[in-house]
Amino acid sequence: MPTTPSRRDARVSVRFTERERAYIEEAAALASEGDLSRFIATVALRSARSVVEESGISLLAADRRRRFYDLLLAPPPPTDALRELAANPVPDGFELER
Repeated sequence: MPTTPSRRDARVSVRFTERERAYIEEAAALASEGDLSRFIATVALRSARSVVEESGISLLAADRRRRFYDLLLAPPPPTDALRELAANPVPDGFELER
């Protein structure tokens, strides 16, 4: 079943100097966006994604976040494979981060 596209109805108000606006309009024209609002939204979203990705924050759905926290607070017992791995020294050439 096709999904209905989300409607863009959330507003953000930003004020620029005339010089800043002219510069942004020029950039929008050069980027073939044409529409100033669309250009600003595209650049802002790209920047926001980059900031979130670089910060290491992972966006999880509520049920997966709850499961993740539950596992952190009460991890399952170690398996035989994990015990074997922990019993062996770090191979030559590998450096553990501290």
